[in-house]
Amino acid sequence: METSVFFQAIQALVAAMAFLKVKTNPVAMSKEKARLEHVLVQYQVFTRYVALMLNYALQTAMRRGWQGVAAELARNIGQELGSDSAGVAHHILLAKAWRAEFGFDAPWQRASPATERFLARMMKELRSQNALRTVGAAYALEDTAVPELKVMLHLVRYLARGRPLATETIWFFNLHLKVWEPSHEAELRQAATPLLKSKRDRAAFQRGFVRVMAIMDEWWLALAEEAASQ
Repeated sequence: METSVFFQAIQALVAAMAFLKVKTNPVAMSKEKARLEHVLVQYQVFTRYVALMLNYALQTAMRRGWQGVAAELARNIGQELGSDSAGVAHHILLAKAWRAEFGFDAPWQRASPATERFLARMMKELRSQNALRTVGAAYALEDTAVPELKVMLHLVRYLARGRPLATETIWFFNLHLKVWEPSHEAELRQAATPLLKSKRDRAAFQRGFVRVMAIMDEWWLALAEEAASQ
């Protein structure tokens, strides 16, 4: 299977995931204000750890001498930590948006039990002993970012009840949806392509990718259940 066909199959997997669609995301299907606020805070908690997750993959790529993948992951991590946003990390940008939009201080919130389980499982997958599986897991983080952010924007608009969104919110979502995340996905895909030479290579990459998708899917289901008890 050529890598172009392989990545087409990967995108088909993304398109089939319910949690990445506004109409079928388990939280979006149950829109109570308390539930949504809980989920927005927990999503911000998740963003605090994205750079660390990618760093595990970066260290793996560096050990293997995969310079293209390492360079791209380093660029992505730099952006997550503020290289293109005046030194302000992306999770802080999101926290500022939540404060401007809804008045709560997400940076000071702790991970819920559902999010703690999710983070632990993600960290484990990003530290896989199989290097290509680790890169596949990192790619899943980047490849799911745009559809997941579209779900988040839908939830934000629902909570806003038709009023104009705050400038901080618009700025955060516009840059992530139109600039940063599409670039992260495309550039990491291009860097990883030369590594996927054999069926075995592609299978390992796909295992990491599919595993992360499953972990994310279970997290959204758990968030919906957890938030319902708020």
